Amino acid sequence: MLFGVVLWMPHEQRVYDIEYGRCDYTRVTEMVLSTPPYDKIRIVEHVVVRFDDFGRKEVADIKRESNMGGFIISESIKMVSVGSDTYTINLGTNVVGKSHRRLETVLEGIMDQKYGRSATKDVTVVEDTVILGKVCTRYLVKTKESVIREFAAYGQKDEETERIALWNNIVMDHYRKWVNPASTDVITLKMTRLEQIRPDPLIFEVPVM
Repeated sequence: MLFGVVLWMPHEQRVYDIEYGRCDYTRVTEMVLSTPPYDKIRIVEHVVVRFDDFGRKEVADIKRESNMGGFIISESIKMVSVGSDTYTINLGTNVVGKSHRRLETVLEGIMDQKYGRSATKDVTVVEDTVILGKVCTRYLVKTKESVIREFAAYGQKDEETERIALWNNIVMDHYRKWVNPASTDVITLKMTRLEQIRPDPLIFEVPVM
């Protein structure tokens, strides 16, 4: 008698459609809150992302400056992601935290976001555009949802709009506006540099916790 053995191998999700690279971004977050004293918050981040293995290995170096109620706070943060694990290191305090990440593309991540809300999300292709010499596809994502559970009884609503330009599943620019009962948040992300270079494997070493 012959026995057949079938080995099932799980699909290895790619985050990006190119194997390796470096992306530099400037990200600005502006929040207008409904309650003082920190009724206006502005956060500026300069981010360098280096990845290999189609994004299954990724390092983000973040320099952040935030203005909350007139106080300026500066931070340097490093995030090392290997597979489904992400390690976040505050370089000022050397405190290391570990979290889980889902290996998915940008649009998959947006569609999966729930945060306790019941959402309807529509994704449409707006146009092709050229950013840093790359032909990108720009998407419009609109969300209308009932708000986080504690506000639902009052019939209040969240509205969220995002515009995203992607090249090989890499974000080239991103605009997000979220209006909810507590605040109005606007986040803009712009790529300033893109190189298809393989990073040093040593940067993906997992930090000691």
